[in-house]
Amino acid sequence: MGCDFGKKEKEVDKNNELKTSVIDIVMENDNANNDIHNLDYYQKLEQQELNGIKEDDSSYANYSTDIFQIINKIRLKPQQYADFIEDSMENIVESGEEENKKICFKKQIKVALNRGEPAFREAAKKLREIDSLPPLIFKDELCVPLPSSKSDIMNTNYLKNKVTQMRQSIKIDAYFKELVKSPKISALLMMVDDNRENSGKKRMLLLSNELKNIGISSGFVDGTFVAYYTFSR
Repeated sequence: MGCDFGKKEKEVDKNNELKTSVIDIVMENDNANNDIHNLDYYQKLEQQELNGIKEDDSSYANYSTDIFQIINKIRLKPQQYADFIEDSMENIVESGEEENKKICFKKQIKVALNRGEPAFREAAKKLREIDSLPPLIFKDELCVPLPSSKSDIMNTNYLKNKVTQMRQSIKIDAYFKELVKSPKISALLMMVDDNRENSGKKRMLLLSNELKNIGISSGFVDGTFVAYYTFSR
């Protein structure tokens, strides 16, 4: 499941509380583990430690289930994840000539950053200011169907139109699209959210105390990975 936000974005009031709005996200109707519907699962989360990034991480087929678990671990232990963010700065590399310099994270997966290290430090600081949050609840009915063609992945209207259709029968408060296929790296980059146009907005949604439910659909379409996230109160 990268970032692509719609024109209507989440608004934040003076107390940083989420107001009704819309943000684009990607999801796939995959067969997620039954554990995510089991209340015992949430109790076990508190006993689990966050794992570091593995160079050979290839659990793309289970992205929706894995990323859901990682997100809830972060919500339960945001201060611990802040340390992980800072430790991950060693993966930031610069390339190109001075006038065309690019900052990338883990060069082999070609994820471009905007500010790089300052954004990582800022994200870590924000997570250290957050108290433990209750876990999100996975809702199958929130999952957006994957597109049938690669062109629809980059078409911002695809997700917007699907969410509009789904809103005729269910409530969706926010949504966005993610393109990084490694669950661990995807979670890290969404928490840092070092994107020129939308910095911090994914992190705000994933760590919201008002949004209670999440849907995540993910998969490959014509060889390109995409994930859709949707939220409701």
